[in-house]
Amino acid sequence: MSKITDFFPQKCRNPTSEFSDTTAIPLPDRAENASQPAAGIQEPPQKRAKKYLSSVERFPWLERVEESSTRHVTAYRCRTCVRMGLQGKWGTIPMLAKGSSPGAALGGYLENAPHNANYASKFTAVEMLEICGQVMRDRITSSIQTTGADGVCLIADESTVKGVTGSYLCVMVRHLDPNTAEPKESLIDLKRVKKTDGQSVFNAISSSLDRNAIDISWVTALSFDGGANFSGVNRGVRSYFPKSVLYCHCRAHALALCIKSAASQLCPRINACLDFCASLYDHFGRSNAKSVALEDAQCEASSGAGDSSECELEGDEFEPRAVALKLLRPVGTRWLSQGIALSRVLRIYTPLASALNRLAEERDFTSGGFLTFMLKRNHDRVLGAS
Repeated sequence: MSKITDFFPQKCRNPTSEFSDTTAIPLPDRAENASQPAAGIQEPPQKRAKKYLSSVERFPWLERVEESSTRHVTAYRCRTCVRMGLQGKWGTIPMLAKGSSPGAALGGYLENAPHNANYASKFTAVEMLEICGQVMRDRITSSIQTTGADGVCLIADESTVKGVTGSYLCVMVRHLDPNTAEPKESLIDLKRVKKTDGQSVFNAISSSLDRNAIDISWVTALSFDGGANFSGVNRGVRSYFPKSVLYCHCRAHALALCIKSAASQLCPRINACLDFCASLYDHFGRSNAKSVALEDAQCEASSGAGDSSECELEGDEFEPRAVALKLLRPVGTRWLSQGIALSRVLRIYTPLASALNRLAEERDFTSGGFLTFMLKRNHDRVLGAS
């Protein structure tokens, strides 16, 4: 399957290359024989060129400025730079006049930039992000070093990403703003970690602090969630700091953990609906046949209604396909998961009831019990109010 990045020009630093035009993006030649595509290309050049254009136009920060039917070339320009008066490409005189005024470093970079580095170039976008990130990091580091000796609060959390090996660690620092003397939270690092035990996470946090020139002895308080690898007093990150360092449990996690117990006392129906969502997730997640029945019910509902409100669209504009939605488990430690799980049940309410009814007709008594619960008027009102 082709990716969007496959349709971008290859990175080339030679000014005399075929991508040296600073005002245009080369597209496949129309003279190529569409009936005999090149090796590794499974579609005609005309369709590939059309898909390339539609992929580039999806970027909201790009603007089409001209189109030539004879050269088969379309030029793009950055909307933000147009508003700033920088209407040229890298290395042009208008941009040098604007970019060289703040400092010689930016002007020198623009002057020595490659000729094929236009705004639609993927490696130029990466370089721009790296420069902006370095500028922001320098500003944050300078602000923290001004008042960091008075004490900072370390905030950190890690999360897994679907389809990615390992986890991502987010490191933040709460410090005093040197201008207003008010508490301020600053992101200092977001990195990928392969291990999430206390020792590995502490080493990753220490390297992030050293990278931003923040002395670890400045840390006077910690703020984590209830995970054992962070707040554990024996092998967690908390155990590697002196006992004099204060620890504050994350307020958002604490409130999320209180919702379940508070609902059981104040509104048993809401508590029953949360348990119902978790039971539905286990009911369909542990059986492949039941999962297929739910997917078929969603596809039938979408095709009968003429839309895809019960499904998500994937693919491209040439071959879109509907993907059935899956049930979600409400997790107490994730403060948004409970509301998202209830919303997912409401979104696929009709095909979910149809799938349960079909399974109940096949003598699945558990599905029949779930269907009876869903059809009760009082529980239906609670789900709608949630």
